[in-house]
Amino acid sequence: MSNLAPVQTDNAAWKATRGGKFTASTIGQLMMERSLTDADVDNYESFLSGVERWTETKTGKNVGERREVTGYRKQLREELTRRNIFLFGDTAKRLIIQKAIERNGGILPNPTSYAMTRGTLLEPAARILLSKYWTEIDGATFVPYGENSGCTPDGYIGQGSSTWDLKCPQDPADLMLYADAVPDGDFEALVAWNSIYAWQIMHQAKCCGVKYCTLTYFTDMYPLIPISDEERDEAQVHIDFWAERLAEQTGKPCAYQFASNGFAYVSRQFELTEAISARIDAALQQAEVLCQQHAVSGIDVLSGQVAQVSTQPEHIEPQVVTEASTGDVGVFECLIHHLSDMPWSDDLKSDIAKHGITKARTHIDNAMSVLRGTLKDLK
Repeated sequence: MSNLAPVQTDNAAWKATRGGKFTASTIGQLMMERSLTDADVDNYESFLSGVERWTETKTGKNVGERREVTGYRKQLREELTRRNIFLFGDTAKRLIIQKAIERNGGILPNPTSYAMTRGTLLEPAARILLSKYWTEIDGATFVPYGENSGCTPDGYIGQGSSTWDLKCPQDPADLMLYADAVPDGDFEALVAWNSIYAWQIMHQAKCCGVKYCTLTYFTDMYPLIPISDEERDEAQVHIDFWAERLAEQTGKPCAYQFASNGFAYVSRQFELTEAISARIDAALQQAEVLCQQHAVSGIDVLSGQVAQVSTQPEHIEPQVVTEASTGDVGVFECLIHHLSDMPWSDDLKSDIAKHGITKARTHIDNAMSVLRGTLKDLK
């Protein structure tokens, strides 16, 4: 099993690393905005100076009645988006409060379902088969971004040039629908298909310092690509191994049987543009303001002081999430120095050891790329 990347789990160490942070799996919730209210329009209409908001009815029984110009709110929404101003909806507000609760040591509900468990167990089998029939997939670990965010992609492809995320829908028809609805490289189409997934993979690319992200749909219930009995048995061995691990962690029985003698997949790759990157930064920064307010207000409530917390921050011009410091630069230079000087043994005998060292060197190369990119940004 040593050639497999770790399957994402929900143990104590996993939670400790990610607790209170806006991770890739939740970033899509943060990007959900509410519809413009009358108060929003009143507050931001100055952004559309020179654009008439009101008109008068010229004919009919409502002659002289003032009404808002058709399309005015659409224009205002586009301007707010251009300025990277977020009007967080209820889903985003709940997420922000949840992160504040986690930072104060709170425990959140952790619902699971058959679909989630199936996807977790099917991932290692999918990785094995896709690495053989599609492209080599390297493992990944948690990558922090600033102090309040981070991600764990399901892997890397293209020698570390793209993050990789896997979805294993229960209905194989979803693969065909995904293929039809989302052309390769069309991020807007992906947002329309599933905005949660769209922002998740873009955030992964941003955290990992790469330009591209890939989203693959996989199913074992539609054998378009036939596999041998030996390959199916190998896939099942990996499923069973992780099922046992998951059962140990959760204390609940866990199992899944590979469904057919084949599989199908659809992959699409997308580019992380500067505009998308800036929008993620703006969302994180504005969410952080609210999260810190809620974290403080929670303590005040416990001490008997009721604090008033705004549900929407004042407009904040987009900035870099964290500022560079001389100490940060030194840390990254030290890491790069030590990794560059790491000794690698060429006297390995077994194929397992050789394969393991090759994988490790690939991950070190990926890490070096991230470190050098971050160091460049810091300087």
